[in-house]
Amino acid sequence: FKNTEKNEEKVLEAPPKENALVKCNAPVTFENCDFTDSFTNGIDIENSNNGSIINCRISNIPYRGINLKTSNYTISNTEVAFTGWHGIIAVQDSNVTVNSCKIHDSKRDGLWTGEKGKLVVESCEVYQIKFAGVCAFGEGSEIKVTNCKIHDVLENGGLVAAGKGKLSAYGCEIYQTYAGVVSVFEGSQVSVTDCKIHNIEG
Repeated sequence: FKNTEKNEEKVLEAPPKENALVKCNAPVTFENCDFTDSFTNGIDIENSNNGSIINCRISNIPYRGINLKTSNYTISNTEVAFTGWHGIIAVQDSNVTVNSCKIHDSKRDGLWTGEKGKLVVESCEVYQIKFAGVCAFGEGSEIKVTNCKIHDVLENGGLVAAGKGKLSAYGCEIYQTYAGVVSVFEGSQVSVTDCKIHNIEG
């Protein structure tokens, strides 16, 4: 992660044991909160339904910004920035809606889902990402991206699906991705409809 005060950068290669600034397994609403400078994850949510994260900022997190397991949550008007791993991750049958958020400066992927997790991403901006803007990994995992901007992605492209994951993008603007727009692996499915794509390298 990047410490903006000291202008230092640190990249971590593997996630640690589960730990976070906040851990919850009940339907909690976080509103107008600032989570920063964790030793591991920002917010860990497990076995929790009908919770929400509204108008918050999660930043300077060495690993995952928001980590959801077996949970149904809504994240809106929230900024997730300077994470050493994924910005937002949804796994183990989670159903998560991310609306009107900014996810940027992640050292892995901006948004990632696996283990049959599902993400709906609406009207968000995803940028300054090292690997993939959004990534659906594994059979049963799915991401739907609508009316988003995805740009300045360095290595794996704006949209990535692997391990039979499903990913769809509608009405998005995708630009300045330096490894192409879409990467599809291992029997995965990707659809891109009514998107504006420009200034692509790789």
